[in-house]
Amino acid sequence: MSHNPSAPQSQGGYAPPAQPSKKGHTVRRKFSVLLVLVVLLGCPALVACTVKAPDTPIQEDDNKAGSEDNKAGGADNTLTITEGKPFRIGTLTYAGGWKISKKSGSFNVTGVEVTNICYCKDEAKIEIKLWNGNQVVALADCTTKPIGPKEITPLSCSSADKVPKSYDKITANTRV
Repeated sequence: MSHNPSAPQSQGGYAPPAQPSKKGHTVRRKFSVLLVLVVLLGCPALVACTVKAPDTPIQEDDNKAGSEDNKAGGADNTLTITEGKPFRIGTLTYAGGWKISKKSGSFNVTGVEVTNICYCKDEAKIEIKLWNGNQVVALADCTTKPIGPKEITPLSCSSADKVPKSYDKITANTRV
């Protein structure tokens, strides 16, 4: 009987203990790193993508630098809108078909449906202004009740101003 010193020797019929697989640890480490990257990089990207509705017209670049007040429709950056046309401010979209009402001679905005396109609760608090040149000639304060994610609710507007005989621009912005 020949003896091979490189062959594992068994004692009492038992196999020698197996060495732990290095391949299993490598796969586990790679998966852990991938998971961390998805959590750190993927979640903000996922949130950013889900906030924007694909069929919503965007009035200005959403990635504009600065605070929310500086974005289109923010308190410091009015958004020019057109009567009856849809518009968006932040995570709220305002459907088309709305009108400037001259009921009782007072300025009012009617028929606006607001949709919350975010996965968070929100509410509209905006000003709609009529301009003649660089002068605001009428202003309406508009609000909604709190709107849940993906919900639609009517916008309620009121103003003590009279509808001017002429205006050349309509703007909307969030109230401070």
